[in-house]
Amino acid sequence: MLLSGYAAFKFVRTRQRVRQLRLGRDGERAVAQYLEWFRTLNFFVFHDVPNGDANIDHVLIGPSGVFTIETKTLSKPQRGHCKITVENGVIRANGQTLDRDPMIQAKAQAGWLKHFLAESQFETTVQPVVVFPGWFVERFDMKAAGAWVLETKALIKFIENEPERLTREQTQAIASALRSHIRAQAKT
Repeated sequence: MLLSGYAAFKFVRTRQRVRQLRLGRDGERAVAQYLEWFRTLNFFVFHDVPNGDANIDHVLIGPSGVFTIETKTLSKPQRGHCKITVENGVIRANGQTLDRDPMIQAKAQAGWLKHFLAESQFETTVQPVVVFPGWFVERFDMKAAGAWVLETKALIKFIENEPERLTREQTQAIASALRSHIRAQAKT
């Protein structure tokens, strides 16, 4: 009896984990498809960029700068709102604090990329972005938070409002350095 109860518990937990992994994968794919459109705006788009033990979901490099994008796909409730709020640097989904803070992760990824680019002789800022596909994100002071937290489709407006920071030659050189890094990591 005890063994079958334990087996049922493990089965349910494994099923929940598989469901979460599928949800995350599907969210990253949807964001990746959306970001491909940025190529028409002279951006270079990279997906799953390795950075040590982890990866950056997406990187955009273009005239408006360099952006790291962390995708957070959350299950939507059966009824009611799908609202993200950020207060005092804490992200909440429908009032519930997330298990892991994606802003910390996004800032770390942007920091890694900024350091990598500096080692490659490129001094530029890197804007960390967290996107929540399909969720409404309530306005907050993103500058004070140090990261953008957006619904995926809002990203274009934010980038359009950024001044031009990089020339075409600079974006090509930065993209080339990142492409070389990705190739080198794929060989290891």
